[in-house]
Amino acid sequence: MLILLAGAPSAAAQSDGVDYHRRFESLCGPCHGHSGPFARHSLEIVNGTLVGRTTGVPVQRFLRRHPGGLTQADIARFRDVMHRQVEAGGVFQDRCAICHGRAVELAAANLVFANGDLLIRYSRVPVRGYLANHGRLEPREIEIVHQALLEAVARR
Repeated sequence: MLILLAGAPSAAAQSDGVDYHRRFESLCGPCHGHSGPFARHSLEIVNGTLVGRTTGVPVQRFLRRHPGGLTQADIARFRDVMHRQVEAGGVFQDRCAICHGRAVELAAANLVFANGDLLIRYSRVPVRGYLANHGRLEPREIEIVHQALLEAVARR
């Protein structure tokens, strides 16, 4: 089941002012590449818990022992963000990235969070409504893409 936060940017993506993507890419990227593809390839959700696909070990427990100097906040943030990445199943990458690149780059250049809503920066059009008529997305995909963009805005 996909759980989406409709109101505000995710606290987990940037809970203590640290950008998740920058932190993941600096600590983990040299070995694991980008977070989304890594998570979708290497992890799965079993009974609501994010686990290693080959080991079955919960990610939170694994990260406590994994080299890299992760703080407790990092571990919680990494688990939460990668859980959502696995749930989303790569919709943004499959349906949007061919034209728009990475969600974080699209969000930085074109989107803002204002008055409790995610908006296109210059037109102030709500993103969720715009997506209903853009890219031939299914309703479930609209929610996934909206959430990905919302979290990308929160990372700034």
